[in-house]
Amino acid sequence: PPPPPTAAEALAATPFPPPDFGLNPNQLGLTGLPTWFWDGNAPATVTATSSIRGYTVVTTAHPVSFTWSFGDGAGASSSSPGTEAKPSAEHVYQTKGVYTLTLTIAWSGQYTFSGNGVAAQTVPLGTVAQTPSTASYRVQEIRSVLVTPTNG
Repeated sequence: PPPPPTAAEALAATPFPPPDFGLNPNQLGLTGLPTWFWDGNAPATVTATSSIRGYTVVTTAHPVSFTWSFGDGAGASSSSPGTEAKPSAEHVYQTKGVYTLTLTIAWSGQYTFSGNGVAAQTVPLGTVAQTPSTASYRVQEIRSVLVTPTNG
């Protein structure tokens, strides 16, 4: 029979969902105030069936970490995708600007292959990082201004 599928091949045949960047404040961050981050599209488990060299491959994986880069040199990591009520990460921007957010999700799981006269075998995937996803986030600075009242 042909060589059995490798973990790399099983992963390449598994369609991981792209993250959905959850942000609060959503459209425009403010310096000096916390921004909350979460992934609004993270499933508890991904299961995919594929065919590799005549083997039927069933891959099952779950996210194990969410690593955030906030675009200003800071970052955070969490084992949870978070929610709007309980974010995965929180960050305070000190300078206004447009920042590139990056989210890298690491997955772990197993794959089972069968076919070509070979009995079903289950193999661990190990932990692998999904291709990082990016989004732009604009942060604005708001300052109070003391104004002298005028009579008029």
